[in-house]
Amino acid sequence: MAQAERFVLAHTDRYVVYEFWSCAINDPETIYDLAASESFENLKNQKIFHILQENWPRYKDPYVRSALFFMLNRLSDTGLISSGNFNESGINPVCLSYLKNFKVENFHLQYTKDLELCSTISSCADCDYLLIPAPRFSHNLIKGSEIFGRESSKVNHKELFETLKGVNTKFVVMYSPHSMIYELYKDYNIAMIDRYGSPTNKKQNCEDIIVTNF
Repeated sequence: MAQAERFVLAHTDRYVVYEFWSCAINDPETIYDLAASESFENLKNQKIFHILQENWPRYKDPYVRSALFFMLNRLSDTGLISSGNFNESGINPVCLSYLKNFKVENFHLQYTKDLELCSTISSCADCDYLLIPAPRFSHNLIKGSEIFGRESSKVNHKELFETLKGVNTKFVVMYSPHSMIYELYKDYNIAMIDRYGSPTNKKQNCEDIIVTNF
């Protein structure tokens, strides 16, 4: 979106997410050099991969953490850093070249500790679009019952829905498939996307759900 000359203001309450993008903007080649180095080849070992999923935040150098962030993201079948199953095919010369040559304008980061998503949505009412990559849907029935990595934001999905009902701004919410999303957002536009990025009418082929109010 930023490369398409849209002004993007990105909010996060996860410092490790803010740190990765800050390092990628300031010095992507250093992250690339680390990620492509011989020592990082050990990450392609399944046992080491799972050990680092737990221990990667303990490294002191922010660029080492950012390189681990990138590699673990690519090697996880969920795209999460601290969880997910090992998927060796996620690392390839193409994704490494994108990292090395990463350059972006119009992309602005804002880190806020203890950020409250619904309050942030209300405060951004004067923007053109709200884009929300929502975490996997859950019913939030038992507080503290879910396990979150340092990169994962917590969201009350019912509160998010009620907040979006009250805004006039155009919004786009992206979800992994869940039956409750079809029920909650039945009065909005729901597009199902398959694993190849194409629209599909079959729920069994759906990999992502995109909800819009326009």
